Amino acid sequence: MVRTSSRQRAPRTSHDEDCLVVDAGVVFEDDPLSVWLTIVNTCLYRTLSPYGAASRDRLDLCLRVVAESGRNLPAYDRVAAIDESRRLHARLAAVLRDVDVLVMPTCASALPLSGLPGTIDGVPDANWVRFTYPFNLTRSPAAAAVAGRCDDPGSLRV
Repeated sequence: MVRTSSRQRAPRTSHDEDCLVVDAGVVFEDDPLSVWLTIVNTCLYRTLSPYGAASRDRLDLCLRVVAESGRNLPAYDRVAAIDESRRLHARLAAVLRDVDVLVMPTCASALPLSGLPGTIDGVPDANWVRFTYPFNLTRSPAAAAVAGRCDDPGSLRV
């Protein structure tokens, strides 16, 4: 929860300059998945609603269920999710205030085949994207760069 003071010397760069690796500790007390889903599901329904039910029926079943859940969320939950996203943004900004760059995995697992959940430590886990949505939720800019082998691709978020 609180930034720790533990610092390690990172390997030297190609320019032989020093880097400090700072352990920021736990950034968010709880997984913000439900906040993110509230906003995403509501926005997805809004995006799809002009096309009518006939067009939505042609969508993947999972996508339709997600969009419909966005339609059915109470207004209070939607506003509370937006408020929480702002609070989380402020928390992340405070943690990152004194660092130049954050480098971390984009996802908690290698990319799964389409329609299958990712696996974490060999166990199927639908929340394999848990490193991605906190940054999307807080509107924090990031880039993903491919890293790893062709037969086991992964990526880093910078």
